[in-house]
Amino acid sequence: MDEIRKKSIDEQVAGKGESMKGRVKKGLGKVTGNRGFESEGRVERGKGKAREKIGKVGRAASDAAERIKDKLRGYEE
Repeated sequence: MDEIRKKSIDEQVAGKGESMKGRVKKGLGKVTGNRGFESEGRVERGKGKAREKIGKVGRAASDAAERIKDKLRGYEE
């Protein structure tokens, strides 16, 4: 597995964790009536979703690069 793909997967996983943490925080804020906590959770969830997307884009780019390399190798043979 190339380094870009590995970093992209790591970014996706970290984003998913951050998103879930934000979801829990938002829910706790809602239940306790703590609007600040609810707002923090909403922001964290948004950041997590963004990190997930960045990871997906990185994986797609890595996959595309691999396909191009494979095709170029096919022409060399």
